[in-house]
Amino acid sequence: MTLDAILPRMTAWIDRYALWIYGAAALGLLLCIRAIWIARREKKQSIFKLERELAMSRESRAFSTAALLVGIIVAVSGFKFYLAPNIDLAPPTATPTPTSFLFEEPPTREVPTATPTEPLATSTPRPTERPTEPPAPPTATALPAVSCANPGSCITYPVAGMRVSGAVQVRGTANIAQFQFYKVEYGLGEEPQQWHSLSDIHRQPVANGVLDTWNATGFPAGVYKLRLTVVDVSGNWTTPHEVRVIIP
Repeated sequence: MTLDAILPRMTAWIDRYALWIYGAAALGLLLCIRAIWIARREKKQSIFKLERELAMSRESRAFSTAALLVGIIVAVSGFKFYLAPNIDLAPPTATPTPTSFLFEEPPTREVPTATPTEPLATSTPRPTERPTEPPAPPTATALPAVSCANPGSCITYPVAGMRVSGAVQVRGTANIAQFQFYKVEYGLGEEPQQWHSLSDIHRQPVANGVLDTWNATGFPAGVYKLRLTVVDVSGNWTTPHEVRVIIP
């Protein structure tokens, strides 16, 4: 399908559902404004640097989403008020094709011919196939044991030196006395200068389960480190547990 055929259909669809798109975008903008207001309020009221960083991250995401929605509104307006008036949206008129008249010829009578009888084929014995034994299932390779200085703050998967790609489930334990929250971060290099949170902070303890998910797709190849930090109600945290991984 060529661009000349796609453009009128897309313009007609946008012209038909423009009001719905405007309404959805306006609702999304209101939600983004509310998210920005809440993030700024939490940033002012937070006493921990970690919580302020997370509030700033949510505020940045809300601004990006709002900019995207404004771009959608501008694009739809451009299609509706500038492209649609200049494109013929009427369906093409079908061109009649001439009808050809068919004349039936009288059927010809065929004389049946005798079919020669073929001799019966003798069956030849086939060699008996010996049954083959199914291959033995591969033996699962056990992962190396993980040693943690603090069992209450420990990443058990991925293990140190492991090659990872795609969506990686970070598993382990984040459960200390007077638990308040934990976070999982990643950094580039053997000694990362900056750490970035995989998601928001988690306020529910985890014992031998999924701590967070890291989507490593699109990251450049190299050495990375994952870091788990667990904070108690007094604002104190244990020594962060770090794991070295490789993106091939």
